[in-house]
Amino acid sequence: MDAYMHFTLCVNDRTAHAEELDLARALVNRSLMALKLTDYDGARRDANGAVELLKGLVASEREGESNAARLMAKALYRSGVASMGLGATLDAVAVLLDARRMAPKDEDVRLKLVECAARVEMTEACAMYASTISEGEMPNPVSPRDGKWLKPVKPESERMSLHAMAQTLVDCAVGVESRWRSELAEIFFLSIGDSLKTSAMRRGFLSGLRAEAYAHVGNYAQAVKDYRVALAYYPAWARAYHGYALAIEQDLVHNHVSRVEVASQSSRGAYSDALIVDAQVASALWMKRALELDATVEEYGREFLRLVAKLSSEIRDVLSREETSVEDALKWLDEDKWENVPEYIRPRPKYYYFYEMMKARIYEHYPELPQPVMDKLLSLDAGELDLLLQYPRAIRGQTEEFLDVYKREGGEYLATYKTPTLTWDEVKALKGKGTQGLLPNGGRDKFAALPEERIDPGSGFFEEKDTDHAMLGASGEDGLTRAELAGLPTKPSLPPDQLRDEQNRLAAAAAQDAPRLPSATPSRETTSSPLIKRIDRLLE
Repeated sequence: MDAYMHFTLCVNDRTAHAEELDLARALVNRSLMALKLTDYDGARRDANGAVELLKGLVASEREGESNAARLMAKALYRSGVASMGLGATLDAVAVLLDARRMAPKDEDVRLKLVECAARVEMTEACAMYASTISEGEMPNPVSPRDGKWLKPVKPESERMSLHAMAQTLVDCAVGVESRWRSELAEIFFLSIGDSLKTSAMRRGFLSGLRAEAYAHVGNYAQAVKDYRVALAYYPAWARAYHGYALAIEQDLVHNHVSRVEVASQSSRGAYSDALIVDAQVASALWMKRALELDATVEEYGREFLRLVAKLSSEIRDVLSREETSVEDALKWLDEDKWENVPEYIRPRPKYYYFYEMMKARIYEHYPELPQPVMDKLLSLDAGELDLLLQYPRAIRGQTEEFLDVYKREGGEYLATYKTPTLTWDEVKALKGKGTQGLLPNGGRDKFAALPEERIDPGSGFFEEKDTDHAMLGASGEDGLTRAELAGLPTKPSLPPDQLRDEQNRLAAAAAQDAPRLPSATPSRETTSSPLIKRIDRLLE
C-alpha cells in the first residue's frame, strides 16, 4: 500500500512538472502495484494512460533508442493482465498481441496469451470467429465480386448468417475444445508479423473454420472448396486434413463427385499434369496425411482404417504400409496413371512416332543394329531416309558405311561423322526414268537399283514438267484456272508466279521491238484524266 501511495505522489508531482516519459513510467509502476492489490480496474486505467502517453514518443523515437518502446510493451502487458483479472479475456488478447509485437521474445507475454486461450469462453471465441468470417466475406474494394479475405459463398441463399455461423462453430467445438484452444493459441502467435503473414493467417485459418461449419450443416461442396484453400495456406494442419477427407467422402455420397484432383508429384514431357483420382482414394490419402501430422489423435487412425478398407487391394496395400508416406503414395499414383493412360495422351518426346516408324522400317533390313548406328540413321534428312528405305541396296550401302565408321572409330566419332547427301544423279538413278528435276541428264551410279527392283520405277511420274498449280502451291495472284476449278484434266504448265513473270518478260520484249511514233510528246488521250475527258465532251 505504501508503494502504491508513493507512485501516486510521483504521478501527481510529474503531472505538473515532469516530462511525458517520466509520467508514463510512474503510471506503469502504479499499475503494477494496483495489480498486486487486485485493483484490476485501476491497474488497467493507469496502463492505458501510459499507453496513450507513449504512442507519440515511440513514433518520434530515433533509431537506436528503445526506452519508450520497452516501456510501451510493459504498459500493454499490464493492461492485458488487468483485463484478464476483470474477465475481459478477448480485450486482454488484443492488448497482449500488441505487446507481443513490441517485444516478440518476452516469455511472460507468450505465457499470458496461452493462458488467455485456455480461459476464453468458447461462445466468445466462436462469436469472434464468426464476426471475422462475416467481415472477410464483405465486398473487396478492389474486386467487389471477391471478399476482403474470403471468397463469398455462392449462391447467396446458402450463405450462413453471423448468428448461425457462431452457433454452428460452437456445436463443432463440442468434445474437441482442447484442440480448438490449442489452435487458438497457435493462431495468436501466427498473427504476429508482417501484413502478408497476417493475411495468410486470416485466409487459411478462417477458411478452415468456415469449411468445418458448412460441413456440419451438410454443404459439403462448399466445405471441400474451403478446406482446399485452408490447406494451401497451412499444409501442416492435421485437423483440416481430417475434415477435408471426410468432406470428400460425403461429397461423393450426396453430390456424386467421384473424381478429385490432387497435386502431381512428377513431370513428364516437360509439363506437369494434375493427378485426378477416385474420391475414395483421395479421402484415404488425406486421412493418412492427418495421421502423419498428428498420430496422437485416435480418431484419425480409426477413420483411416475405415476409409482404406473400401479401396482395391493394390492401392490398399500401398497406403497401409507404415513406411509409405503420402508423398510416396502420390508418386505411386502418378506412375500408375501414366502407365495406364491411352496412347493418344501419353507424353512422348518430339518426333517419337516418326522415329518408331522409321525404326520398324530399318529393322526390316537390319534386325539388329548398334544403338549409335540407329541414332545416326534417324538423324538423316527425313526425305532422304525415306528414299533410301524404298530400295534395299541403297539402305544397305548407307548402313554399311555407318557400321564401318562405328567399328573403326567408335560411337562418339560416328555421332559427328558427316556423310554427303544424295546427289540428284543418285536420286534419279534410284527412281528411274520419268524423274524430273534441275539436271538435264539421268546418269546412274553405285546407288542404282537392281534390275529386279526396277520393274517399272517412276511410272507414277509425268513426262511433262512439274507444276504447282494445286491450291496449296497457287501463290500467284491469278490462282486456279477455270478448268482446274471445274475439275477438268489440264495440261501442266508453269506455276502461276513463273507464268506471270514470263508473260511480263514477253510483253516487255514486244514493247521494245515495236516502232516508235515520230513525236515524243504523248497524246492527250494517253495523258488525259477522266475529268478532262468529261470537260472536253461538254465543250464540243
